[in-house]
Amino acid sequence: MRRRLGTVLILVAAVASCGGPPPEPVASVVVALDRGAAPLGGVVGMSYQFSVFEGQEPMTEDYRVFVHFADADGAVLWTDDHDPPVPTSRWQPGQTISYDRTMFLPLYPYVGASTIRVGLYPTDGSDRVPLAGDDDGSRSYAVSTLELLPQSENVFLIYQDGWHAPEGVPAGGGPYTPDSEWRWTQDNATLAFRNPRRDVLLYLRADGRPDLVGGPQGVVLQIADREVARFSIENTDAELRLLPITQAQLGEEDMIELQILVDGSFIPAERSATNADDTRELGIRVFEIFVDAHVAGDDDGSRSYAVSTLELLPQSENVFLIYQDGWHAPEGVPAGGGPYTPDSEWRWTQDNATLAFRNPRRDVLLYLRADGRPDLVGGPQGVVLQIADREVARFSIENTDAELRLLPITQAQLGEEDMIELQILVDGSFIPAERSATNADDTRELGIRVFEIFLIQ
Repeated sequence: MRRRLGTVLILVAAVASCGGPPPEPVASVVVALDRGAAPLGGVVGMSYQFSVFEGQEPMTEDYRVFVHFADADGAVLWTDDHDPPVPTSRWQPGQTISYDRTMFLPLYPYVGASTIRVGLYPTDGSDRVPLAGDDDGSRSYAVSTLELLPQSENVFLIYQDGWHAPEGVPAGGGPYTPDSEWRWTQDNATLAFRNPRRDVLLYLRADGRPDLVGGPQGVVLQIADREVARFSIENTDAELRLLPITQAQLGEEDMIELQILVDGSFIPAERSATNADDTRELGIRVFEIFVDAHVAGDDDGSRSYAVSTLELLPQSENVFLIYQDGWHAPEGVPAGGGPYTPDSEWRWTQDNATLAFRNPRRDVLLYLRADGRPDLVGGPQGVVLQIADREVARFSIENTDAELRLLPITQAQLGEEDMIELQILVDGSFIPAERSATNADDTRELGIRVFEIFLIQ
């Protein structure tokens, strides 16, 4: 299921160090949440995006991603540290690594705003990786906020027959992690909950032991003898499944009893010499189970769903950009003032285009979404960004797909002038009339096509 993106916080700051200039950030990190608020015990979809800056040396180590949920005083509530799906030793300059994770919020005695901080760290305890972001001084970067609501906002689950006691709770009250607690079912386990009388989404993260029972373990979910879902556990890896249950499948009873039936239970003492004393009947091992009754969304009656809010500030809060020499007129503006879309307007550069802006006298991050026509010029178009003949960024456009690049520019690179002139130099400009029969009247010199360009302080 595709999750909708919600609140994102992106800031840029220098990374502090003792003595000498601070190290250059290796990459930027953005984390988008599918909701701005969630109850304790609920779920949050998190979309990660690491963008490796051009000109950086590739990393030689495989770093882990740390994810800290912190309270208003900065104390860590819980973590979701993990390995990225592409090891960092394989990240290349200019590459963007994007992936999604689902976070199950633990039952923690805290309600209110939580800051999510992210970074990259080595397993040997040496220095963390410098990134572009709002650093707290330890290379831990604030990427988003989440309002934690009381557990009472959830569909409350009651564990009835067929469940073994919880296992694996962190000793000494250590921080919660996604694999720190679980419960085994027997071959038939029941969950009860009050009927929300609407479509719901069941989140179930579980594994099993098909290796001990001679093949896949079949799992059927039933409500009042009505099958609502079916799947197989093929290996011992914990897998998250999102199982929709309709209002009709829930039925009309005030209290719902959901049965989890496992074809392939086992007794560890009979199957493994290392568990000779464990005579329990085990079905599947459940790490997380949650019923989301808010998945249908806030419909306005036309199947248009409210998913988040955004406070729009005056344009004066931006770094205002002035288009100087080397830019063609805007194109593609929707006729009749139609709605803006990300591809509804663009401007072509010539081979040398200049942007001017007031010096913010701090590190900035330049967002540039652009494409080009390397297919018409015989190969990649090289792009260099300069300020007063000082190169501040370099990249290549390899194909005709519009790509978003996040390019850090330091305060030192901006220099001391009150007004900055940023040049965009394109190696590989072309004249459409000379390269394409369908544009025989277009005699403009074109460089790259810019859809969005923006500076964040």
